[in-house]
This record gives sequence, C-alpha cells and structure tokens, in this order.
Amino acid sequence: MKYGLLFSFLAITIAGFAIRTGSWSWLLLYPAFSFGMVGSSYLLSEPEIFGKQPDGSRSTLALILLLPYLAYVAIVWHVVRLVSRESKADALTDDLVLSRRLLANELPSEVASVVDLTCEFTEPIAKWPGVSYLCFPMLDGSGASPEQLRTLADEIIELPGPVLIHCARGTDERA
Repeated sequence: MKYGLLFSFLAITIAGFAIRTGSWSWLLLYPAFSFGMVGSSYLLSEPEIFGKQPDGSRSTLALILLLPYLAYVAIVWHVVRLVSRESKADALTDDLVLSRRLLANELPSEVASVVDLTCEFTEPIAKWPGVSYLCFPMLDGSGASPEQLRTLADEIIELPGPVLIHCARGTDERA
C-alpha cells in the first residue's frame, strides 16, 4: 500500500508540475503516467500491470507504457548493486539458494533452476542454457496468498535442483 501511495503521489506531483509550467514540461506527462500505472499496480495488488511474461520477458505494450519507471528502477538497482556489501547469493541448503537479481554472467554454475519473483525486471534466461525457469512476479512489500504460496512451493519442489530464488535486491534486510 505504501508503494502505491508513494508512486501515485509522485505521478500526481509530476503531472501537476507539467501542467502548471507548460511548454516542454508537458513531456513529463509520460513519466507521470508511467509512475501512475505503477502506483495503480500496487494499490490494486495487480503485478500483471507490469506485463511480465512466463518466459521472463515483458510485453511490448507494458514496456512502452512503463519505460520511464523501468529506466528509473534499473538505474537505482545498478547503483545499489555496485555499492551494496550484501552477497549476490546465499545458500540456505545444498538445494536452495536465495539471491538478488543476477546479471547474465553471475549465475552460479551449479544452479539448475531459477525462480524469478520480480515484476520490474526481465530475465536473461537465453544466456542460461539448460536452466529451468519459473516466473512468479510479486510486488515489493506485498505477498502472495497462502494458496498461491502453496502452488509456488509445489512447483519449486518439482524443479531440478539446486534452485535459486530471487527478487530484485535479494536478502538485503532493508529491501
């Protein structure tokens, strides 16, 4: 809910500025719309608004509509990745690894399956030949229903191990 309110407020603020100042500022209506869509996604608990496909790609329409937000979040993610002291992946057991979103060349060689919980990022699965992939997009700061979690757990159990499960920032406690 807090992210929904934050992004909605940001969208209204940007749109208000664009309308008030006019001229070239009208171009800011595009990012305002993009952040408004993200706010709506959080307020309605609808990760589908991000257009994430089962193969980890994104629909072209969602990419076009969300491009300002996606560019913003990608920049922030890369900066945080570069300055963070958190490890990129943490093994919980021999068959289960939790991680932040990994770059294509960072996937540990022993990983046989990847479970992607992100909405805002696409996945470089084409660069991971022979790795099973499961997409289960979740909004930051929210969770899935007990039924959805049971279904996800059943699907994870069926995947070849070791299984790597990731969100955008991984096990960082401040995320």
